[in-house]
Amino acid sequence: MENLGVDPKLLIAQLINFGLFFFIFSKFIAKPFLAYIQDEKKKDAERNRLNELALKQDAYLIKKEEEMKIRLRKEYDKALSEAKHEAETVKATLMKDAKKEAEEYVTKAQKQMQSDKLTMEREIKDRIASLSVLLIEHGLKDYLTEDMQKGVTKQLLTHLESKKLN
Repeated sequence: MENLGVDPKLLIAQLINFGLFFFIFSKFIAKPFLAYIQDEKKKDAERNRLNELALKQDAYLIKKEEEMKIRLRKEYDKALSEAKHEAETVKATLMKDAKKEAEEYVTKAQKQMQSDKLTMEREIKDRIASLSVLLIEHGLKDYLTEDMQKGVTKQLLTHLESKKLN
């Protein structure tokens, strides 16, 4: 081998160096590096799984949110229509009550006016009667005696009272 230019001592030293290098490399560098790469692959796979899960949950939440919005909108529309219906009912009831109350006020006012009219007529008749008596007393005072005046006045009053009763 020496003829080929290969030194056997050097070859054995290189084989021992290579063996030591291989042993040290595989024990202290390759195994931890492979473990690190496998750990990173597991972490990457877990991240991908969690990312997919998060995307699915996000899509699910978006779907649920849309469903909730639709349901809330329906409930809102329903509540709004019920409120409008109740408002119309209350409005109709209030209008009915207001008309009834107005009719009662009109009836009451008519009765009051009739009562006031009768009262005024009585007062006017009483004043006319007292004025008539006064006119007769003063007008006929010079022509009639006091007894005659009393008789005429009495007759006029009874005649007026009988007309008042009718």
